[in-house]
Amino acid sequence: TCARRSTKRIRLYGDTMKFDMHIHTDASVDSGASLERMIRAARAAGLDGFAPANHNVFVPPPPPQADFLVIPACEYSTDAGHMLVYFLTAPLDTGLTR
Repeated sequence: TCARRSTKRIRLYGDTMKFDMHIHTDASVDSGASLERMIRAARAAGLDGFAPANHNVFVPPPPPQADFLVIPACEYSTDAGHMLVYFLTAPLDTGLTR
């Protein structure tokens, strides 16, 4: 689960927030957990948010929540390796598939 992975601490206006900046949901071929399930698990683990970066599949984030931040992201495959892209508002036009 996302709780066992390393997390990055982000300092924002004097407060520290815990995020996992690279998780996958069932929109990716290598996870069986829904976005909602991952949010519940992350909250239970004490995270303040995460970035679901599924493989070549952009999933719009859920509606904003006061106590948990989902950063829209995607992990795109390139000839040079994987590229993580954060704060997307729409999928990139890459022609890539799952």
